[in-house]
Amino acid sequence: ATTTDVLRRVAPLRAQIDRVSGSVAADDVAEQLENLVFDGFVAATPHEKLVHVPRYLEAATVRLSELPGAAARDSASLAAVDRVVTQWNQRAAQLPAARREAFDEHAHWLVEELRVGLFAQRLGTARPISEKRAMRALDQFS
Repeated sequence: ATTTDVLRRVAPLRAQIDRVSGSVAADDVAEQLENLVFDGFVAATPHEKLVHVPRYLEAATVRLSELPGAAARDSASLAAVDRVVTQWNQRAAQLPAARREAFDEHAHWLVEELRVGLFAQRLGTARPISEKRAMRALDQFS
């Protein structure tokens, strides 16, 4: 059922991406979609994370549908995501190679939750999240 939920959200989301094509938000959501839904994503995504993918896609849909009237808010939220991703990359570079894959997996899902919290808060997050909490979680990863 989860896979069906994911797949039925992909085409409408791609259509929305096309409608706002050329915007930073469209490029960001297209990249997000590629990182969530790809050949083999069902096997590659742990079930406890896969169940959240429909919500992540719904949040991306909400984000793009609200974009025309919320460009400044979208830009500010994307800047927060970018700061967390920058921290993720810096922290990953400091970790031993043996820990990097687990860290990247942890950080990826943290950023997906942050996206929901920033772009579609009404959908709810799996746990309390903010830019500050995400940074702290990245720093405390062991």
